[in-house]
Amino acid sequence: MPDGQRIIDPIVFRVPKTLRSQLTEIDVSPADVDYLGLSHLHIDHLGNIELFPDATVLMQQAEHDAAYGPDAEKLTLIPETYAALDRDRIQTVVGDHDVFGDGTVVLTSLPGHTPGHQSLLVHLLDSGPVLLAADIAYSAQDYADAVVPESNVDLEQSRYSIETAKRIGREVGATVWLHHDLDAQRGIRQAPAYYE
Repeated sequence: MPDGQRIIDPIVFRVPKTLRSQLTEIDVSPADVDYLGLSHLHIDHLGNIELFPDATVLMQQAEHDAAYGPDAEKLTLIPETYAALDRDRIQTVVGDHDVFGDGTVVLTSLPGHTPGHQSLLVHLLDSGPVLLAADIAYSAQDYADAVVPESNVDLEQSRYSIETAKRIGREVGATVWLHHDLDAQRGIRQAPAYYE
């Protein structure tokens, strides 16, 4: 959408380069994707899910229960934003989950932002481990200071999740990527560039 999509005032999402075009640039067909690991079910983390109609969606049981339970909106979820998600494609997990069984890709339960918020720990051959931490904090400073937004569903769990992410970073030497830290995002390579 050339003018972006207004979510709420003053937030407008704009995507200058579509995911489909980025996949094309790196010669990956959506049909090649077997799994989608959703960090959580907020609208800004659900985009393009329709591109992958055959992929299994991995999410925490707590996120699934919140999303499809009677209190979804109280838990900061908006059911109409994920209504088209085929529930038969969802595979729920509880806690950390080694996707391929070899430690290269591990879903890491870091709740608090939402009931079943999760991150993805990826062990890359050359770049080393990277923790795609999603929304455990909105900036590097908030992460360093364990500052959590009042809008999170569980502030205590949120602080614990930040400490867990820091521990993972120390133990495995992982670089932590926060999805809403605009300064940090500017330095991240995007398709067709990549990390190995």
